[in-house]
Amino acid sequence: MPYYGGGVEPLPSPRARGGDTAATWRSLTAVSALYLAQGMVAGFGMFVLIPLLQATGVDIVAHAWILASGGLPWALKILWAPALDRLAGPETGLRRRRVVIALQLLCALATGSLASATSVTDSLLAIAGVWSLINLLLALQDVAVDTLAIDTIPRRRRGLARGVMQIAALVGSGWLGSAGLARVAAQSGLASATSLLALALALLACAPLLLRRVELGRGRAAPGDAASAADRRSLRRAFALIVTDRRALLGALLALMAVIADGATGVLAYPFFMEHLKWTPEQFGTQLAPLASAVQLVGYTASALVVDRLRHARALAIGTVALGCVYASWGALDPWLADPRVLYSLITAEGLAAALLNTALLALLMDLADTRARATHFVLYMALINLSRLVLGRLLGPLPLALFGVSGAWIFLGAVQALALGPALALGLTERRRAAASS
Repeated sequence: MPYYGGGVEPLPSPRARGGDTAATWRSLTAVSALYLAQGMVAGFGMFVLIPLLQATGVDIVAHAWILASGGLPWALKILWAPALDRLAGPETGLRRRRVVIALQLLCALATGSLASATSVTDSLLAIAGVWSLINLLLALQDVAVDTLAIDTIPRRRRGLARGVMQIAALVGSGWLGSAGLARVAAQSGLASATSLLALALALLACAPLLLRRVELGRGRAAPGDAASAADRRSLRRAFALIVTDRRALLGALLALMAVIADGATGVLAYPFFMEHLKWTPEQFGTQLAPLASAVQLVGYTASALVVDRLRHARALAIGTVALGCVYASWGALDPWLADPRVLYSLITAEGLAAALLNTALLALLMDLADTRARATHFVLYMALINLSRLVLGRLLGPLPLALFGVSGAWIFLGAVQALALGPALALGLTERRRAAASS
């Protein structure tokens, strides 16, 4: 997930190193619990809320708008990231812990209000509004949590931290928020599942209490770094660095193009599985989500081992072609999808290809982030990814289905995915030229 914030990490004194391991695990437990909360909300939305609304007769255009309304706050988080960094930065001490707790509790409260909204299935505007509010609070929480992770976890432990945080999010989205709450919804109704989610989110708000004042103060900039820190937080400077550099512009284009088809397939999946393949909402939540999450865990682990060896641009190109081929295969192999071996093979292939693409894309964008405004520059890239996947892709989803039918829509999205190959290859060529010039 995207991050904003950070600062100069002070070197620990010899005495401090003795308690460093315990402090690191306290911080890691706290931020992973909050990532678990994010995953639970995401899994509930994709695998419980929308499928059940679809089963009540809500058409694909309406649920595409609901998903897009929830994605918009994530795309716009760059607008409030600097303000939140000042409100809950390392200089604020215990206040940053209170801010995270407050955001988490407000998210739980908003989720509880969704329980009453979902009891009136014809009030789609109310559902979309509450879903947008939940995601707004969660996007703010994400900014604050990622800043906490950067400031409270030592640099040498951040690889471990990002892996554990990602696993926590996958557990939340692939098992607890989807399979677990789907069973509750099937047995007791959607309102009961929503209320249980709200209770879990409230309990997870206790996680930041693990953090102590000394850990919350990590990341505080030295006095001489004040000007450079302010410069790094400047949105205007980050935008200027992107538009004046060809590599940065290609990175922005990649952020928009590489994941838009993924966002569209998130909309297409509901009518495809539930109307075309005749799955029930309970099957969608209890069978598809756990399998997809398990494949993602394997995929992200494998990708972490091979992306650096392949070089980031090359790995991204391979992932782009592989994922485009899988999307097209969903349409081409439609007559054989009744065979579980074909169906689950495609689910597995899509998860592995998506993991390779996402890992390579984030690694490449980190390479392209300018050192003069690295944090804000990277958040701008992440904002473009969120805009493409969670808003533009969601709105694109119904169009190919209306134009080409189910099979044709998948083939169309495969072609859309393949378009990202252009900027990926251009960046790869640029990187090779730079490497040759430096040698």
